[in-house]
Amino acid sequence: MPDISTLQEALYASWVRRLCQSNNKASWLAIPLYWLSHFGPDFLIFHFNYKNVAAFPFLENIPLFYRNIVIAWHSAGGGCINIPKPNHFDLRNQIIWGNCNISFRGKSLFYPKWIRSKIIYLNDIIDENGYLIDPPTLLQKLQYKSNWIAEWYDISRLIPNEWKSILKDTRIDYLCTKRKYLYINGKAFSVENDLERLSSKYFYEILITNRLTRPICEPAWNGQLKLFNIFQWRSIWMNQTVLLSLNRKLVEFNFKIIHRMGSTCVVGESQTVTNAVYVIYLTRMNICSFTVEELVRSGITLLSL
Repeated sequence: MPDISTLQEALYASWVRRLCQSNNKASWLAIPLYWLSHFGPDFLIFHFNYKNVAAFPFLENIPLFYRNIVIAWHSAGGGCINIPKPNHFDLRNQIIWGNCNISFRGKSLFYPKWIRSKIIYLNDIIDENGYLIDPPTLLQKLQYKSNWIAEWYDISRLIPNEWKSILKDTRIDYLCTKRKYLYINGKAFSVENDLERLSSKYFYEILITNRLTRPICEPAWNGQLKLFNIFQWRSIWMNQTVLLSLNRKLVEFNFKIIHRMGSTCVVGESQTVTNAVYVIYLTRMNICSFTVEELVRSGITLLSL
């Protein structure tokens, strides 16, 4: 059975495809463009790489529907770019705002006045020699100059020193093109060709994999059968209900088993036991001193392995 809350979140996340695929001249886009343009042009917010919503509190200023779209997109890994060994091209393409790598006390930077001045990428504040641009050059770019000294100080000191070292080794003024792609968990999707793949089903599979409801039978197994620190329970539940994606009906059946969503089950050839979904014949394998009836009377729900 589907997880309704996760399905709803997947539907919100799939709205990103519709927004990014549409022509900006479409009349229905007027409202989302108005609200989401607060974070930059052309839905720039879907390219932000912040760690969590709490680290980006500016979302509170937009309507709930669009906030849910952004939150769902982020929950599914949207905007996440994982570059273990970045080169100078990767670094020049890094967006300054909403970037978990350029943050203070876990909160990403976001200066709307700088975005309106078209200062978006690191490339916009790095010269051809790989150094930060000088203040006079920056002042020429900024349209709104209030408090610019303090903001420039924050940006310059929060850029990782490792990045600065890599950038200093370059001698090129690189033209950024990264926004032709959307990134989900480090995987690139072309805005022109790949967005059809970003359906609600695609996001549902990502979101459901990251969530797990621990079954009520787990404490009983641990307590009655002394299985503490023997089984990796999370791995077992994930394998039974999430990662087994070849057959959705089998996944749903296993989910019902471990959450005791059935009322009866067949224990023996002619014996039906209530309050248990399925019983493993542990006694027949000579690894349990309890009888099947004793296990059932104790209220334990056993999994089929």
